[in-house]
Amino acid sequence: MPKKGSTHKPDTDPDIAAKSEEPCADSDSTSDKKSADNSEKPPAEELDRTTFNSAVENSMHTAAANSEKDPVIGKTLHGKYQILELLGAGGMSRVYKAQQTLTRKIVALKLLHKHLSSNPTMMRRFQAEAQASHHLAHQNIITVYDFGLTEDNQPFIIMDYLEGRALSEIVRTWGQLSIDRCLSIAKQILEALEHAHDSGVLHRDLKPSNIVLIPVGDNTDYVKLVDFGIAKILPKAGLEAQELTQSGDVFGSPLYMSPEQCMGNMTDARSDIYAVGCLLYECLTGKPPLVGNNTLETMHKQVSEMPAGLSNVKADVRLVKQLEDIVFKAMAKEPENRFQSAPEMRKAIEQTQSEWRGGSAAVAYMRRYGNKLDRLLKNKLGKRWRTKIAITALMTIFVLHYSIMMSTLYHPGSAPELSQRLIPWSATDQPFYKTVAAEKMQRMRPITDASDTDELTDFAEKVTEIGSSETGRFRIFFYRGIDRLYRGDFDAAYGYLQQALALSEAVGMGESMDIGFLHLAQAACLYEIYKIKNDETALKSALAETRLAEFIFTSASQIKPVAMAKCSEGTACHLLGKEIEALVSFKFAASETYSTIIGKINRQRERDKLTHDAPIVFRWADVNQNSMGYQLSSLGDYLVENNEGVNALPSATNEEALPYESATVPGLPTRSKLRELAFFRGKLVPRSSLYLNAVITYIMDAEECYQLLVNMCEQRGAGRGSLTTAIARANLGMARLKKGLALRDLAIDKLRDKQFDQFGPLNEQAKVRFTEAVKELELARRALELHFGTNHKYLAYALLNLSDAQMNLGQFNKGLSTRSEAHSILSRAAQ
Repeated sequence: MPKKGSTHKPDTDPDIAAKSEEPCADSDSTSDKKSADNSEKPPAEELDRTTFNSAVENSMHTAAANSEKDPVIGKTLHGKYQILELLGAGGMSRVYKAQQTLTRKIVALKLLHKHLSSNPTMMRRFQAEAQASHHLAHQNIITVYDFGLTEDNQPFIIMDYLEGRALSEIVRTWGQLSIDRCLSIAKQILEALEHAHDSGVLHRDLKPSNIVLIPVGDNTDYVKLVDFGIAKILPKAGLEAQELTQSGDVFGSPLYMSPEQCMGNMTDARSDIYAVGCLLYECLTGKPPLVGNNTLETMHKQVSEMPAGLSNVKADVRLVKQLEDIVFKAMAKEPENRFQSAPEMRKAIEQTQSEWRGGSAAVAYMRRYGNKLDRLLKNKLGKRWRTKIAITALMTIFVLHYSIMMSTLYHPGSAPELSQRLIPWSATDQPFYKTVAAEKMQRMRPITDASDTDELTDFAEKVTEIGSSETGRFRIFFYRGIDRLYRGDFDAAYGYLQQALALSEAVGMGESMDIGFLHLAQAACLYEIYKIKNDETALKSALAETRLAEFIFTSASQIKPVAMAKCSEGTACHLLGKEIEALVSFKFAASETYSTIIGKINRQRERDKLTHDAPIVFRWADVNQNSMGYQLSSLGDYLVENNEGVNALPSATNEEALPYESATVPGLPTRSKLRELAFFRGKLVPRSSLYLNAVITYIMDAEECYQLLVNMCEQRGAGRGSLTTAIARANLGMARLKKGLALRDLAIDKLRDKQFDQFGPLNEQAKVRFTEAVKELELARRALELHFGTNHKYLAYALLNLSDAQMNLGQFNKGLSTRSEAHSILSRAAQ
């Protein structure tokens, strides 16, 4: 026993500063945290008695040295308490040895740091500690005699001067304590808690450093419970109810905190019972029950894990079994499964002390290891491990049931991969070559007054006799080339267009709009020849012709044809592996496409004299639907096929030009979407970026392109049942499926990184995409059956995408049935 005594210093350890500054920091790092670290060492490595006494002597010399510099030493507070020396200091307060001037009694004086005296929370907490301790009168609880303020307005507490040692020091020094000693200490702690709880006070910070053992008569382990700094005073205490922590705040020492305390939930007397279980475990084994690598990990273990058994307690297996029952009942994760009061736990200990020899050792052994298995499974599988094992068994049967079907349906090579299931726009009646031909025909009709291609051909034959003039010959070749292109005779069309191009310089039309369309028409011929013959030279020539057309259209300030040409250029570059050039082309096309639609809406609003926020239904008749359909489908196809690299395109526009949400065009950029998040390059990013409060970069993706395309096709003559609508809707469903899969992968990454707050929202967004994909693909399926029949590969593509969306929504029966149907269609189509 140290000569001077070692009155307990509840906040003199360095880590108490952490408790006053960080709610969930352990308030006894120098004792409890070292205990957690040193408990792993074998007894041979523990400090012996001499080493301990030397450490205590050194610490007293340090305190004495600090005392010489402390201006408070020697002062007398209120004429009653003369401060003699500094015993210790922490982050919240200092503890001094003092003497009552009248009675000459030695007391301990706890003084709040001066810089914390202006902190209302610290003042209230200090006052609550004084009230809680002063209100309690029990032989196992430290006595508080007085509370007041110094002349400098610093609060102080006068309490017992205890000549003893903290339980943390004893356990750290000697490791395991004898069973009788452990149970004696636990019973005294429970008696103190019984009085505190009956008086309406919860301690909430029980730990070895707050248990002081002093010699009283023959009992060298007389318990004194100290430090009510974060106690909770209930209304029945006869005092004003006090709760200095808000709901969700976490206070205490993680090594001994109950699960509800770790989670910031409401605490009651059973929270203190949990801490007693931890203390008893540490006394019996020499180490805390649950220790993580850091504070958060330790708290997580308190919430979700049970400690190992008392394997290093050397005693009769029947006694060890009953001790484990007491400890693990006190440390039950759910408060209702613990001892419900301190007297109940104390009676269980007393019963164990007197009756542990009853029963069979073999039965105790079997039950002990049965409980060990139960704890192991709880740690691995959670508290409902029996239910989980039953569910696992049922799931195993389920998996076995479907494994045969899935091994057949999902065998590699049995069906096209997701990236190969896009239905090309060329499957409609408006492929690129027809779009180019139709665009030129519309410009020729005012001249020819022809109503269809047959009349156009007749006109081309009758314009003039061959050789009558160079201009006549140019137009004959040009019009015949356009006519043959529209009919799908690409070799003949290309021949006519070449002859027309040879005459263009002679007739002075070298850089006219007609020559621009002539180059674009040649590019369309060469592109179709490439698809038929798989001739890369033809594709390279198509790219060159497209760029010549772009140059002429740009020179003539005709931006709309440039957008169509850019889509063609981007497609060719993508096929040739020139991804950077393809990206640049599609970015221009996207910006121009969206600008065209937004400009038409704003002009329609001005024409109809509508306010900026009045509802408006866009009239697609004001847009060249052939070229717009090709542009939107090209953009969507590019984005869907390249989701691993680029799955969205940034487009520069003016915020003031964007319509409000009242413009009923699904998929159109609107002001209300500017704050949304988009999936771009594998990350969720803001959909817009603002520059100079005027120009924004708006990110558009395949979903928006196909949604606009569906809306446009539905408003055309054939409506929802048309082939163009069906293909646009099928590809929209595929785009939503792919975005759902990408979001699901990102959610799983967040889960793997334990970013649980981000996993939930991402997973919900993925489910929304899968649900929308199922809806679109179900509608597309019926229309595709009508146009293609039930033996076409494009119908099978839509069904395969539908199956994947259903499977990701957990609709396994539907998903497998749909996939089986798709396999049947592919087999019939192959025959």
